[in-house]
Amino acid sequence: MPESDHVKDALDILSQLGLPRAQQNNRSALCLLALLNLPPDKEWREVESPLMGITPMMEFASRHYGKQYAPNSRETFRRQTIHQSAMGRHFSEIAWETEVWVAEAPSHLIHFNGPRFLGPY
Repeated sequence: MPESDHVKDALDILSQLGLPRAQQNNRSALCLLALLNLPPDKEWREVESPLMGITPMMEFASRHYGKQYAPNSRETFRRQTIHQSAMGRHFSEIAWETEVWVAEAPSHLIHFNGPRFLGPY
Protein backbone atom coordinates (compact mmCIF):
# COMPACT_ATOMS: atom_id res chain seq x y z
CA MET A 1 0.00 0.00 0.00
CA PRO A 2 1.57 3.30 -0.97
CA GLU A 3 1.44 5.54 2.05
CA SER A 4 -0.93 8.46 1.49
CA ASP A 5 -0.53 11.87 3.08
CA HIS A 6 -3.47 11.11 5.38
CA VAL A 7 -1.80 7.91 6.60
CA LYS A 8 1.44 9.82 7.27
CA ASP A 9 -0.51 12.52 9.11
CA ALA A 10 -2.41 9.91 11.15
CA LEU A 11 0.87 8.23 12.13
CA ASP A 12 2.17 11.61 13.29
CA ILE A 13 -1.00 12.18 15.33
CA LEU A 14 -0.68 8.76 16.99
CA SER A 15 2.89 9.64 17.95
CA GLN A 16 1.89 13.06 19.29
CA LEU A 17 -0.87 11.45 21.34
CA GLY A 18 1.82 9.37 23.03
CA LEU A 19 0.55 5.96 21.99
CA PRO A 20 3.03 3.13 22.55
CA ARG A 21 5.28 2.34 19.57
CA ALA A 22 3.38 -0.92 19.03
CA GLN A 23 0.27 1.14 18.17
CA GLN A 24 2.11 3.58 15.91
CA ASN A 25 1.64 1.61 12.70
CA ASN A 26 -0.37 1.67 9.49
CA ARG A 27 -3.16 -0.47 10.96
CA SER A 28 -3.67 2.03 13.80
CA ALA A 29 -3.44 4.95 11.36
CA LEU A 30 -6.10 3.38 9.13
CA CYS A 31 -8.32 2.79 12.17
CA LEU A 32 -7.99 6.46 13.11
CA LEU A 33 -8.84 7.53 9.56
CA ALA A 34 -11.86 5.21 9.54
CA LEU A 35 -13.06 6.58 12.88
CA LEU A 36 -12.79 10.07 11.39
CA ASN A 37 -14.39 8.97 8.09
CA LEU A 38 -11.43 10.48 6.25
CA PRO A 39 -10.82 8.87 2.84
CA PRO A 40 -7.97 10.24 0.70
CA ASP A 41 -10.26 12.60 -1.22
CA LYS A 42 -11.48 14.48 1.88
CA GLU A 43 -9.70 17.24 3.76
CA TRP A 44 -8.88 17.10 7.49
CA ARG A 45 -11.35 19.93 8.14
CA GLU A 46 -14.12 17.58 6.90
CA VAL A 47 -13.61 14.88 9.53
CA GLU A 48 -16.61 13.27 11.17
CA SER A 49 -17.07 10.94 14.09
CA PRO A 50 -19.30 8.09 12.95
CA LEU A 51 -19.88 5.11 15.21
CA MET A 52 -18.00 2.29 13.55
CA GLY A 53 -17.24 -1.30 14.44
CA ILE A 54 -14.12 -3.30 13.64
CA THR A 55 -15.37 -4.92 10.42
CA PRO A 56 -16.49 -1.60 8.91
CA MET A 57 -13.04 -0.15 9.79
CA MET A 58 -11.38 -2.99 7.91
CA GLU A 59 -13.73 -2.41 4.96
CA PHE A 60 -12.94 1.32 5.05
CA ALA A 61 -9.19 0.56 4.86
CA SER A 62 -9.78 -1.70 1.87
CA ARG A 63 -12.21 0.56 0.02
CA HIS A 64 -10.38 3.86 0.49
CA TYR A 65 -6.72 2.98 1.07
CA GLY A 66 -6.37 -0.34 -0.78
CA LYS A 67 -5.28 -2.27 2.30
CA GLN A 68 -6.92 -5.70 2.45
CA TYR A 69 -7.18 -7.49 5.78
CA ALA A 70 -8.23 -11.12 6.10
CA PRO A 71 -11.53 -11.63 7.95
CA ASN A 72 -9.70 -13.58 10.66
CA SER A 73 -7.55 -10.52 11.48
CA ARG A 74 -10.58 -8.82 13.07
CA GLU A 75 -9.46 -9.89 16.55
CA THR A 76 -5.97 -8.47 15.92
CA PHE A 77 -7.58 -5.17 14.96
CA ARG A 78 -9.64 -5.16 18.13
CA ARG A 79 -6.96 -6.26 20.59
CA GLN A 80 -3.80 -4.75 19.14
CA THR A 81 -5.21 -1.45 17.95
CA ILE A 82 -8.57 -0.36 19.31
CA HIS A 83 -8.45 -1.95 22.77
CA GLN A 84 -4.79 -1.03 23.42
CA SER A 85 -5.21 2.53 22.15
CA ALA A 86 -8.37 3.19 24.15
CA MET A 87 -6.98 1.77 27.38
CA GLY A 88 -3.45 3.12 26.96
CA ARG A 89 -4.30 6.67 27.90
CA HIS A 90 -5.77 5.54 31.25
CA PHE A 91 -3.14 3.14 32.59
CA SER A 92 -1.26 5.78 34.57
CA GLU A 93 -4.50 6.71 36.38
CA ILE A 94 -5.34 3.17 37.54
CA ALA A 95 -4.23 2.20 41.02
CA TRP A 96 -2.50 -1.12 41.68
CA GLU A 97 -4.83 -3.73 43.21
CA THR A 98 -7.74 -2.37 41.13
CA GLU A 99 -10.23 -4.20 38.94
CA VAL A 100 -11.22 -2.45 35.74
CA TRP A 101 -14.45 -3.26 33.92
CA VAL A 102 -14.21 -3.07 30.11
CA ALA A 103 -17.42 -1.61 28.67
CA GLU A 104 -17.16 -3.41 25.32
CA ALA A 105 -16.93 -6.77 27.12
CA PRO A 106 -19.10 -6.49 30.27
CA SER A 107 -18.07 -9.89 31.61
CA HIS A 108 -14.37 -9.04 31.34
CA LEU A 109 -12.45 -7.49 34.21
CA ILE A 110 -8.77 -6.66 34.27
CA HIS A 111 -7.01 -6.92 37.61
CA PHE A 112 -3.89 -4.81 37.99
CA ASN A 113 -1.96 -7.36 39.99
CA GLY A 114 -1.64 -10.23 37.53
CA PRO A 115 -2.32 -13.77 38.78
CA ARG A 116 -4.19 -12.76 41.93
CA PHE A 117 -7.35 -12.13 39.90
CA LEU A 118 -9.32 -15.37 39.76
CA GLY A 119 -12.35 -14.35 37.71
CA PRO A 120 -15.32 -12.04 37.48
CA TYR A 121 -16.85 -10.98 40.76
